[in-house]
Amino acid sequence: MLSKKFTISTAVMVFAASLSVQAWQLPQAGSCTPNDEFCASFAPSDMPLHDVARALKSAKKSIRIAIYNMDALEFADILKERLDQGVSVEFLVDYKLSASSNIVFRSLGEHRGLKRLRIPVLRGANPQMHNKIIIVDGEKLLFGSANFTYSGLVANYENVMSTTNPLMIKKFSEELDELKNVAEISCKIFTQDPSKCGTAQEKWDSSFHTIASTGKLAASVLKEGCTPDEFRGFLDPRNQLLKGFRGGKDLKDCLSDDRYLKLAEQLGSVEKYADGSRVRDVRAYRPDYNPLSGEKIRVLFSPEDPVEAAIVKELELTLKNPSESFAYLSVNFITNKSIAATLLKLHEAGVRMRIFLDKGRVEDPMFQSQMPTLSKLGIGGGESGISKNAITVFTNELTGPYGCNHNKMGVVYSPQGGLRLLNGSANWSGGAMNNNDENFTVVQDDALASIYLKEIVSQLYTYRYMQQEQNPGFVDDVKVLTSKAPCLGALLGKTKSCKVNGKDWFPETYANVALSLEGVPADARTDSVWVRVANARGNGVSLPLFTHEVFNGRWLVAVPVPLGETLQFKFYKSARRYFAKLINLGLPNESWEYGGIGNDRTVVAPNLSVQAIKGRYTWGKP
Repeated sequence: MLSKKFTISTAVMVFAASLSVQAWQLPQAGSCTPNDEFCASFAPSDMPLHDVARALKSAKKSIRIAIYNMDALEFADILKERLDQGVSVEFLVDYKLSASSNIVFRSLGEHRGLKRLRIPVLRGANPQMHNKIIIVDGEKLLFGSANFTYSGLVANYENVMSTTNPLMIKKFSEELDELKNVAEISCKIFTQDPSKCGTAQEKWDSSFHTIASTGKLAASVLKEGCTPDEFRGFLDPRNQLLKGFRGGKDLKDCLSDDRYLKLAEQLGSVEKYADGSRVRDVRAYRPDYNPLSGEKIRVLFSPEDPVEAAIVKELELTLKNPSESFAYLSVNFITNKSIAATLLKLHEAGVRMRIFLDKGRVEDPMFQSQMPTLSKLGIGGGESGISKNAITVFTNELTGPYGCNHNKMGVVYSPQGGLRLLNGSANWSGGAMNNNDENFTVVQDDALASIYLKEIVSQLYTYRYMQQEQNPGFVDDVKVLTSKAPCLGALLGKTKSCKVNGKDWFPETYANVALSLEGVPADARTDSVWVRVANARGNGVSLPLFTHEVFNGRWLVAVPVPLGETLQFKFYKSARRYFAKLINLGLPNESWEYGGIGNDRTVVAPNLSVQAIKGRYTWGKP
């Protein structure tokens, strides 16, 4: 997905008249392991929207997508172009969101190479098909925390991981096959015209729509004396028919519509565990999880696989040598009781921990269930030095109240287990482990774990230590972590290289400066907003800013900058998509903020390869 360097295409470059037309060689967003088997890009620093777009554009044969939400219309244009080039596209979405905010899914129309399927999750409450997966040509896999939206790929704190690892691609492909089976079986039984299945033109039976949308069986399919509140969903976590209800009632005795029994039978027959065994064949078996099995890569899918047990046991490895171990986590929230209790055990044993939680979730009454336990770990933010607080609660202010830390990742180290990356779509909650369709992976790879650890260090720098490189707490964190993860020092720019599998690795380093702009006299439907940046050699290049209806009127861009250098920049606007029509380089019909082309803004980049936010900017105000 990522190459070592890239030059911004002349098709998107707009230069001021006084500047050279030589392109500034910008580092490629994100980082890859030395063998390019794994890559990762992070929002907002790396703007993963570009990496996802490149992956889709690279497709020669097929694109498979399973996504909770996708609203970036650039992807619709790319998918239409790929379809016209003969690439087959399979698009799986959560049943509920497909009818509301899944703009790209709805906008694609019909094409002979396109299959669009809505995935119903029939386990009651508010279950979701919550994956964020793309597989290109059966050779490249993308997944992580980010929905394929402007919020997920531009504004939130998120990650997108890509890999060419055959084992991971195989397992994710098999999971997409299962989800596809669920959609097709449901469609054939509960739509008026099964020939429409896969076209997104299906007309679903109203009673099925009720359970797929609300998690409750409709009263119309239940016999007298059986109420919907007693039957929230009708399948268990392994997509088998539920048994045993309140009041001694059984679902089979209450259903008046045999189609639901038929659906349960067919869905139950195709459900498999991640190890490939059919759930029905080993009904009493839920695979155990052994973190020291020797497997370098573990792939699990909730709710059928033991994701909760995997997280707990990976964390518990640190208890064997607590003073020599650490757990650095960045997650949206933690409402899973077992995970919260395990973190408290680690804290009491003296394991070094840093945990990021999103402020919006921490303050939301719906997410309070485990806060009494978590608060015992110590909660802070803006630490002035070395602190015992394990938890940092921060507000992502780049795009206003809707920006958040949406990651679901952690890096855990112990002498027995080494460095391990925990990552996927699953929030650390009971719903994600026991109801939703989710993915979760554990990868034991020092280089990849160090790439993710660098991102967590960047969050520490920005939100725990308030961008103070000499803060004693930050210095201490970096010192301890680089002693356990030697390649972290090279990724941060403290050393030039490190050893990976006996070979020298020279990772490219740069700081990311996030620029958030408000008060722009521009209409996102008709205008483009740009930042013209110049490095110390005077070469210039323009980068686009992004906005969305949930960005609270702000526009956002992240600029990679050589460590310690002064970034010179200034904002301007032009007609939307003007750059795409540019034939020869020249000045567009542009409108600069205060003072015209000169009078640049400046900001000094950090001396380490971390993210810097030097404050929000207002159009026209120096």
